[in-house]
Amino acid sequence: MTPEAAAALAAKLTAAADSLTDERAAANYRDKAAALRRKYQLTEPAPSSEDAPPKPRRASTAKARNTFREGTPRMNVKTATPRPARRARATAKTMHAAMNPKIKPAFAGSDPIGTEVSGFVIRIEEEQEKDWVTKKPAVDRRTGAPIMVPVVILQTDGTTRRVGPGLRKLWMRSGVRDAILEAVLDAGAREPAAGAFLRITFSGLGTPVNVNFRPAKLFDATYTPPETDTAAPESVATQPNTTSEEVA
Repeated sequence: MTPEAAAALAAKLTAAADSLTDERAAANYRDKAAALRRKYQLTEPAPSSEDAPPKPRRASTAKARNTFREGTPRMNVKTATPRPARRARATAKTMHAAMNPKIKPAFAGSDPIGTEVSGFVIRIEEEQEKDWVTKKPAVDRRTGAPIMVPVVILQTDGTTRRVGPGLRKLWMRSGVRDAILEAVLDAGAREPAAGAFLRITFSGLGTPVNVNFRPAKLFDATYTPPETDTAAPESVATQPNTTSEEVA
């Protein structure tokens, strides 16, 4: 018999002894297994976890409490993350946005016929015209120079304040331009001026020049020159104001 076969037989005898309830028969099987191991010089198998002696039990909680030493309580304080400085010098971008607030257009595309806007002329600026198709800034095809359009800024809250939510923009093009020029000429003036009172009304729709175009909007206006000549018209702004896009 080879040592491997002897080891296997000894393992079977030991397993059989463990499964028997008769102590004498179990002891006989264990003696035979031990004799095989001695004969073939085999090592004894390591005891299983079931046969291992029990570990010493942990001391009771009552004893642990008796040996507890009361000390100063500790707190885990989380370090606050650094916040950005709330006070800093204003940048050119923030200053430009503050000094050039967005101004809503006087008329929207959804306004019904009869919509009226009135107020004092605060200033007259100019902005670069936009292409009707691409909505990009328009330029002269021959010279490449930007095409500019005058813009009348009205204060519609009943005052002559130069700032505030009541400001509205009137682009002097097509129907709006014709109505304002006619009203200015009827008042005996040559051009609109700051400090004047302007009332303009969306009066109707014209005949479209092409089936692919929408009908032009028609406007009526009344113009009241400034009370005194001391309020001269403001010069045209050199930089266009940052405003919302016009709604046709």
